Amino acid sequence: MSNSHAAILAEIKRLDQLRMADQLATTTALTAAEKAVAAALASSDKATDKAEIAQKGINASQNEFRATLRDQALTFMPRAETESLVRELRGLITAQSETISELRSRLDIGPPSLGVLQARSDQSQGRIAGWNDVRLLAGILIGAAGFLYAVLKP
Repeated sequence: MSNSHAAILAEIKRLDQLRMADQLATTTALTAAEKAVAAALASSDKATDKAEIAQKGINASQNEFRATLRDQALTFMPRAETESLVRELRGLITAQSETISELRSRLDIGPPSLGVLQARSDQSQGRIAGWNDVRLLAGILIGAAGFLYAVLKP
């Protein structure tokens, strides 16, 4: 029995060593897990703080944008009013275009007395051109006579 007793004691000792190794491994794993969880919690807190700061910036820019839109809504002209004004301006432009067209047609045709004035002007221009022709001819004749006198002079 002593051999079997020694074998049992050896087996008990081996099992105790395995149990102690398992306990050590479990303790080491639990310690590492606790450290990992603590690091994860710290990182999570940092990320949450950064996200809160970023969200505050986004909220501030959104509030600025909303304020800008509100200011625009207060200062911009309403669409119906703009369309009414554009219709009125188009009507005025059409009326002015018609007036300009009428004035141009009057200038093209002219008053009834324009024909008489034009005829008189044409006659006057014709007389002036005729007198210029007479003067030119007289100058040529006088020049030719002077030339002949100079050439034929004894």
